[in-house]
Parts: sequence; C-alpha cells; structure tokens
Amino acid sequence: MQMGKKQDNSGEKIWDEIFKRIVQEMPDQLLPLIEDVFGVKYPRDIQITKLATEHVIPAKNPKHLTSIYSDVTVKIGEDIYHFEFQMTNERDMTIRMIKYDFNIALANSIVEFNDGSFSIDFPKSAVIYPAVNEKVPDYLTCNINFADGTSHEYRIPTVKIQSYDLKTIREKHLTLFLPFLLLRFRPRLSSKKNPLSESELTEFLNEI
Repeated sequence: MQMGKKQDNSGEKIWDEIFKRIVQEMPDQLLPLIEDVFGVKYPRDIQITKLATEHVIPAKNPKHLTSIYSDVTVKIGEDIYHFEFQMTNERDMTIRMIKYDFNIALANSIVEFNDGSFSIDFPKSAVIYPAVNEKVPDYLTCNINFADGTSHEYRIPTVKIQSYDLKTIREKHLTLFLPFLLLRFRPRLSSKKNPLSESELTEFLNEI
C-alpha cells in the first residue's frame, strides 16, 4: 500500500468519498466550515481553487519514489486550507498531518527573497472526525525541536461532527455535515438495550 493512502475497512471509505465528492462538486460548502474553525469569512462567490492532493516523495530506498495522498486542499486568495477526513482516532495522525502539510507547503508556497533566503507557509489545517468518538482531542499537537535550540508547537484543530446539533448546523450553515449525522445512530444498530426504532430514524431524517 502506498504511504498515506487510506485502507478500505468494512465500508468506512464510503464516508471519506462522500466528503470529497461534496467538496469536488460544491467547494463553497467549505466556506462555513472555514469560518467556524478558523474564524475567516469569505464572500460566498469567492474563487476556490482545488489543489493537488498527491505528492511524490522519496521512499525508504533513496533510489525510489512513493506518493502520499491527502484528502482536500484548496486555495482561497493567498490562503491554503487542508482538511483530512478520519473515521477513527489513529495514533499517528499528527505525524501524518505534518507530513502532508510540509509537502503541501513545498508545492504551493515557496517564496524566494532578494537576499537568497526562502520562506514557506504551512496551510491552515484541520482533521474532521464524522463518527462518535469521545477519545478525539480538541487539537492534535507535536513539538518540533530545531537544531538551533528553538522549538515550535505544531497544533491543528479537530472537528467532531457529532458534537454539532441540528440547530447549530442550521445557524452556521454547515450543511456539509448533514450526510454524516446518521453516523450517530451506528452504535445503536446492534444494541439490544437501546435499539434504534424506525420511527425515531424517520423523525430524525424529516428534521434534517
């Protein structure tokens, strides 16, 4: 399996594909999410450019190359945003995000100055968790220690869709979340103590 490419575990990948298809067809649906997570508001008709999500990097064998795949990367004005969609709380997600963000920055934001120095800008990134998972932290963090003794805390927010109720989604125009609200019932599908009734599901769908 290529590095960074997600496995298809028991149909989990379908939710990832739904998210990417919505953004592909209606990228403006990201604008309310960006406003909610990063506090940046754009006009609804602003140009949104979808950026490459495959980045070629050296493999463990220096004579070969491999690829890493991110989910969604867009550019709005001079700002770059990167979103990953995660069904489970994987321990290495922070490191994967650093890897993605570094390569996104190298591909899209290198600036060379007259004195020969350079700068790169990391994207504004977040990880979206659509399923019920109480172990997901509010932020993914990692301390990056440089050779000169300085340190930087890499810190990105997480978005837990099931923590939003329908009223909040409506008020914040987060319609991007609606298909994933059904996942909140998944733990009850096989529950004998608190099974999901047809009437309850129908009422919820009508409310959506």
